[in-house]
Amino acid sequence: MYTLEVSGVTKYFGKACALDNVNFQVSDSELFALVGPSGSGKTTILRIICGLETADSGKVILDGRNISKLEPGARNISMMFQSPYGLLPFLNVFDNIAFGLKTRRLDSSGIEMRVVGVAHTLGIYHLLQRKIAHLSGGEQQRVALARLLVRETALSIFDEPLSHIDAHQRQHTLREILLVHRMKHRPSIYVTHDHVEAFAVASRIAVLANGRVQQIGTRDELLHTPANLFVAQFMSTPPMNLVYGYLQGAYTQEGMRFRVLSRDFSLPLPMAWTQFIQRNNWPEVVVGVRPEAIVPLGGLDAVAAKSYFRLYAEIVGHEGHEKSITVRLKVGIATELNALMYDMLPENLRTGQRMVVGIDIARLCLFDPRDGRLLLGPQTAVV
Repeated sequence: MYTLEVSGVTKYFGKACALDNVNFQVSDSELFALVGPSGSGKTTILRIICGLETADSGKVILDGRNISKLEPGARNISMMFQSPYGLLPFLNVFDNIAFGLKTRRLDSSGIEMRVVGVAHTLGIYHLLQRKIAHLSGGEQQRVALARLLVRETALSIFDEPLSHIDAHQRQHTLREILLVHRMKHRPSIYVTHDHVEAFAVASRIAVLANGRVQQIGTRDELLHTPANLFVAQFMSTPPMNLVYGYLQGAYTQEGMRFRVLSRDFSLPLPMAWTQFIQRNNWPEVVVGVRPEAIVPLGGLDAVAAKSYFRLYAEIVGHEGHEKSITVRLKVGIATELNALMYDMLPENLRTGQRMVVGIDIARLCLFDPRDGRLLLGPQTAVV
């Protein structure tokens, strides 16, 4: 089985820490994504994996052997570069695809057979004799994918592959990347700053910020139980709503229940959290409310509406289409919340319109404002 393990990798540039004890594993045949903003450390960790940069500490293990000291050409890794896809402009398409095979001194008949086969698969056979300069951006992208597919390497890396692609070409390119990954049956790393891309292709995602891995998880784990405030905000569009306030407990018919007192409203917390809140001294907290957890109560029956916390809100703006509309709501004096509403007609939403909405209490998250870490997730104790 082919696997990649990055263990304890740390890298400094002068006194600046670019990577701080980075750890993750990529399983055999897994498409794993690295996501983070500019300066998060994505490029540095890629360069260390490929051998273009040396880590100050830690190791990279590929297919069971430590490759940290090997030269780039000896690591058995293929990479699709960000721009201009790493293609050689003085060679034609055939020679670009065959370049990695020729450097390994394969026989010419074997090279031709593999190049032609890959070119047919990606629909670029008719372009094999053309120069790179005579290709469109989409065609160049497919040549770069063909060059990656033709080599039987232990690991494939896609570095921001959609950064120079028009919006209407992105879905097609994503499908081709998935095709190439599945055909290779090897671990792959997909690097991007766009969480939507990562969700579309990867089974698991590592979120990087400030040189550290903030969280590794599936799409649902990152969206519904983000490890900290950064993940909660960065990995969601629109971002998770954050409500700052103080905890207050009171006895109800159901027993002790806590609320968060914010500037404009008092938000009840799940009963399942009570014992964990009682065991901890959290003077101030941040409640995370996912935009899709806010719904218009007019569309719910009386029984379903009981599980929601009722709020009176004013629409201050909206964008999107009838299948998914982001509605900006003003609650009280100064609190604004983003609600993601489905199957609504934009013409039925007006700025200044008052509406009754409900917050699904079972889907709340609780964070520590001091360090941003998740304290409690949806009906689940994290501490």
